[in-house]
Amino acid sequence: IITPGHPADIDQSPVLLWKFKAGGSLVGSPVIADSLVFIGSTDSTLYALDMITGKQRWRLPTGGPIRSSVCLAPERLYLLSGDGLLYRITRDSGFVDGLFRTINSYMGERQNDYADYYHSTPVLGDTALYFGAGGIVYSLSLTDGLINWSYKTGDVIHSSPVISNKRLYVSSFDGHVYAFDIRTGNLV
Repeated sequence: IITPGHPADIDQSPVLLWKFKAGGSLVGSPVIADSLVFIGSTDSTLYALDMITGKQRWRLPTGGPIRSSVCLAPERLYLLSGDGLLYRITRDSGFVDGLFRTINSYMGERQNDYADYYHSTPVLGDTALYFGAGGIVYSLSLTDGLINWSYKTGDVIHSSPVISNKRLYVSSFDGHVYAFDIRTGNLV
């Protein structure tokens, strides 16, 4: 038993169980579900690793660096890549069963530095998926994958949206935090 505030009470040092080397940097946070660890890399690959052994179960190459985390949905993952595509992926196999192309979110040659990217981690609502790409906030229908609404902010969006009390909040590099009616996309 470890008593908070008393480091001397720790009986043993942590032990490394496994490690994994991706082909690029790991910017987004790992996400765990179904005994798998999902992590994207700037090598443009999403990896699914066994949580116990660290062995790769599957990998999904994309067309651009991955700096966001995956969004979990029942039996699916949603991933926004630097190629400007939102991928809908089956969790167990890594099979892509849906794509959505964002507007003006591919960085290509315009990237000024390592932290200059134009996408955020998607967040799942009751009936829609929300994310920022470029300077645009999107609401996509989970039933048909079509845009429910979108809103152009004054600059790029790196942050992940937050849902609270039927509102969607997202910040932009323009220095503003935006609040939207989650159903209509009207600016609150």
